[in-house]
Amino acid sequence: LHIYLTTPIEILEQIVPQADKKGYRATVIICDQPHERIRDFVLPLFEEASKNIDSELMKNMPIPNLNITVTWTNIEWLRKLTQLPIICKGILSPIDAKSAIKYGANGIIISNHGGRLTDTAPPAIQCLEDVVNAVDGRAE
Repeated sequence: LHIYLTTPIEILEQIVPQADKKGYRATVIICDQPHERIRDFVLPLFEEASKNIDSELMKNMPIPNLNITVTWTNIEWLRKLTQLPIICKGILSPIDAKSAIKYGANGIIISNHGGRLTDTAPPAIQCLEDVVNAVDGRAE
């Protein structure tokens, strides 16, 4: 399950537990973007994947109602909703990697979203060694 913690809490409280029941293998949190980017089209695979989650919930995920109170402690809150591994995506900083692990992340995805969303971010490959050293085997 791929989520933004800025999604309204009441929606996440419904969607996240469903993922455990539907056979998802992890919950991936976007940590570096407040919302999904605006797209001119939706990929067919997203349409297929969305069938696994209650379609009414998917319709109720508006960007204007963002939860703006997101902090690292939201990972602890999310842990109460799921038994799935929690993976933080969009980590480029060793400090952020340590924080993610401290608050309960099981894994890190070092990513700048291919530079499509944050064109001033460093390439992920330049951050890899520092983040791996910071994680020091405590997460995947």
